[in-house]
Amino acid sequence: MTRNLDATAVKLAACSALATLALAFSGCGGECLDKFDCRKYETEGKTFTCVMNKCVQGDPGGSAGGGSEGTGGGVSGTGGGSATGGGEATGGGSATGGGEATGGGSATGGGGGSGGSGGSGGGSATGGGSATGGGSATGGGSATGGGTATGGGSATGGGSATGGGAGGAGGTGGAGGAGGGTISFAGTYVALLTGEQENPPVATVASGNGTFTLSDPDGGSYSLTWSVTHDAGAPMAAHIHNGWATVNGGIAQDLGAAASPITGTAAVSNALAQNIATGNTYVNVHTTAVASGELRGQILKTGQMLWSAHLTGAEAIPPVIGADAGSIGAIVDTVSGVATYQGFWPNTPATDAGVYQGGPLATGALVQALNLTPTGAAGSFPIAGLGIGDGGFYVNVQTAANPDGEIRGQLTQKQ
Repeated sequence: MTRNLDATAVKLAACSALATLALAFSGCGGECLDKFDCRKYETEGKTFTCVMNKCVQGDPGGSAGGGSEGTGGGVSGTGGGSATGGGEATGGGSATGGGEATGGGSATGGGGGSGGSGGSGGGSATGGGSATGGGSATGGGSATGGGTATGGGSATGGGSATGGGAGGAGGTGGAGGAGGGTISFAGTYVALLTGEQENPPVATVASGNGTFTLSDPDGGSYSLTWSVTHDAGAPMAAHIHNGWATVNGGIAQDLGAAASPITGTAAVSNALAQNIATGNTYVNVHTTAVASGELRGQILKTGQMLWSAHLTGAEAIPPVIGADAGSIGAIVDTVSGVATYQGFWPNTPATDAGVYQGGPLATGALVQALNLTPTGAAGSFPIAGLGIGDGGFYVNVQTAANPDGEIRGQLTQKQ
């Protein structure tokens, strides 16, 4: 009995010395079999439990620090530890179930929809969760940074998104993800062929019509089918050219024998398909009488109209002698209610340009200012409320030398 008391006294003295060194209750305690043997060390606000036959300050089932592990719902592990169940792990650990892992860890489970797990840092989230940093999210989640998202999620940064998700712009060395679909240029397009649309205009009684159908059967390359009829005499060739209205461009597709009717089918590039769909192509029939082209028609979508004008100093009010020429074409889409235009006067130092209301030899109010470019103008504007004008519309381009207008042309419908 005396030996046991002496031993206890020695242990208490050792613990008091350690407390002075700020190491109190860091594993120092008498031997124990259960927590009831440790009650002698408890003071107000401090509880002890028996761990490995040592009395250790703490509450069983609470938080686990360092490399410890906490299991069950709501338990958290900090440092290098891990939490299993509904808990969370911070640091380098991992959370399994509905929990959250921050740092370099990973979160798995979480299911779909709301309440999914999140992994931040280099981790990954599976199910409905999200991963930020270099991680990846699978299912309905999202990945930001360099990660990837599969399913319905989205990936931003250098990552990629598969399924219905949207991919953000690629970072350095990273490719952007694909969105929920791609633009298709498939459809039927039409053209009305006249000499008036040639550049320069051609006086002819001949005319023609064309129908062009783009199809995309394999989802990769386009097929173009065409049918063109005309009554021009002695045709030599027929082509599709790249170019906006009033501008001459290079040959993009040979249509074959030029005698009417002209029919055929050919595989075409995606670039040509896009040009057709955006109004940047025209069909041209060349004849022995006019080798550069006697009949021309801009290829348009159904429901579109073409308005154009050739601009000269002679039409300006007052006339300007020696002024350079220009032109403008506008495709008016009656479905979208938008007019898209491109103007060309590269040698005229324009200070302003616009569409005005009025007929030839008349001046009228400005109805639409044009967006100037280094070589002319380009842009679009809504057509609602413009009407057809009193006597029509004209385009006027002003310069510092001629603020009332240096070149001008009457804007008329060609298709």
